[in-house]
Amino acid sequence: MPRCEAELARGGGGRPQIKTPRARRFGREDKQVFLDALAETCNITASAKVCGFSPSTIDCHRKKDATFRAGMLAALTSGYERLERALIERALHGVEEDVWHGGKKVGTKTVYNDAMALRLLSLHRDNVKGAPGETDEDLDEAYEAARTELEARLDEMRERLGYED
Repeated sequence: MPRCEAELARGGGGRPQIKTPRARRFGREDKQVFLDALAETCNITASAKVCGFSPSTIDCHRKKDATFRAGMLAALTSGYERLERALIERALHGVEEDVWHGGKKVGTKTVYNDAMALRLLSLHRDNVKGAPGETDEDLDEAYEAARTELEARLDEMRERLGYED
């Protein structure tokens, strides 16, 4: 006669042992879902939520799995490159904002963020500095030329839009 499951699960003392369900493992598919979300959001907590795991589980796997750690770095790099492209686009072409008068929308205007544009130029200069075949003088010259051109374009846009300093 076959034994019941409770008898098979009896441990010391003859009492049945309570079986706890095993937690879902953070497997290959889960890792890919996480990495895809990370490339999209650049946010570990939000990406962990997307794949149904806690940030501490992600951190544990990051510490012990070099391949996963490299995947996280690649995903973050991809995400930040996309963010950088979006910021450059906004710096160059501005952002459309509604113009209101008397409680009614009367048009739109393009708004440029000069501080962001100058910061991006500075970051670009820092990243390019030390590139093979470039001297500090070449970089300084290129940086100043780009900055002068950008400032001239911004002044022209301000004048066209009627901004006063």
